[in-house]
Amino acid sequence: MPNQALEQTCLNILRYGEAVGCKLLNFFVSLLRLTVWTAGATGPRARPAEQENASMSEQYSPTETRGRARLPFSLRHAAILLGVIAVFLIGGGLFRYWRECRAVAQIEAMGGIVHHWSPFPAWLSAYVGEEPLKLFSEKSVTLLDVDGNLVDLDLKRLRSSIDAIPSITKVALGGHAIDDIWLLHLQSLRQVRHVVIEGTDISDDGLGYLSDWKRLETVALGPSTRLTDKSLQHLRDLPMLRAVFVNDNAITDEAVRELETAKPSMNRNRMK
Repeated sequence: MPNQALEQTCLNILRYGEAVGCKLLNFFVSLLRLTVWTAGATGPRARPAEQENASMSEQYSPTETRGRARLPFSLRHAAILLGVIAVFLIGGGLFRYWRECRAVAQIEAMGGIVHHWSPFPAWLSAYVGEEPLKLFSEKSVTLLDVDGNLVDLDLKRLRSSIDAIPSITKVALGGHAIDDIWLLHLQSLRQVRHVVIEGTDISDDGLGYLSDWKRLETVALGPSTRLTDKSLQHLRDLPMLRAVFVNDNAITDEAVRELETAKPSMNRNRMK
């Protein structure tokens, strides 16, 4: 517990530092624009040609020099400001990378599988290496109960580890040890776009926890004896839902057609 509290405190400090760094960057850009505007606005003012020619010798002495626009800050100040911003942003990124690597190791130690999907081209991954790019990759988590390896799993610890990886976009659940309580603990995964549930003990009521996953695009419901037509009612309010796959369960074609009617943009897919 003390280690978790210390880690959360460090995370909050770095999040605050990142916010401050972004605000400082915006302030720096605004200050730079103000400098350019000030330099143009304080230049020599134009005067009528006839007046200037008539009193040139009286108004200007040979030794007089034109005043320069005073800059609001020097290049040294700008370098210091950019350095502070870089420290906050780079420090926050390194801490998030360490935290995600630690969370992935914890999930795999608990019997889960984490896959990385890099958005970068293959040549960049080969040149830089896959490890530094993992912070920017999308991730999927597979939790499959094999021979009871997930029966005694600490769900609070699992949720803490998964919450530390904000780039998880796909979750796959399988095995009879997984029930409604699992979805309750995973309810905070609102960034997930794809979910696969098959061979679990999740019921219609448990599927209701997916109603908070507003970014869900595809839902695959595999073999199950506890999923019925009622389960699809919980998917009606998902604004980004595009496809539902059902296979070897008690969900009927009529329920699928009703969901299609409620969401015309959805593709009907029933796997045999």
